Amino acid sequence: MLSLPQMFVFNNHGAACLLRNIDPSFNFFGKIKVGNNVYIGEISLMVPRVTIGSKVIIGSGSVVTKSIPDNCIVGGNPAKIVGDYDSFIERHKRYNIPTKNLNNKKKKEMIQESAESLFIKKKWLTK
Repeated sequence: MLSLPQMFVFNNHGAACLLRNIDPSFNFFGKIKVGNNVYIGEISLMVPRVTIGSKVIIGSGSVVTKSIPDNCIVGGNPAKIVGDYDSFIERHKRYNIPTKNLNNKKKKEMIQESAESLFIKKKWLTK
């Protein structure tokens, strides 16, 4: 299963236009391979010739310039390994609010009625 957000880019070619003065039909491509159970965050970019392993989470806004092994979380520009998939799953199980297959009204009600402990919190930035 590949979970895709609304906007990301698979860029599998580039700079071929520089060689079209030699051959107007010139083009070249690099394959991008994606494993199973991959989530690609919004506004992410995958460059040519990368392989994304299975059980991978790519953070929003990441630029993937190198292949990613299985069971990783990556983020940044260029994307770097910041965690592992299995730890992410274990860490987030406690935040489950089972809204799948509910209509928007029911989802909103369930979220509003959920205990504060079910919401993910970020740490405050400190100097």
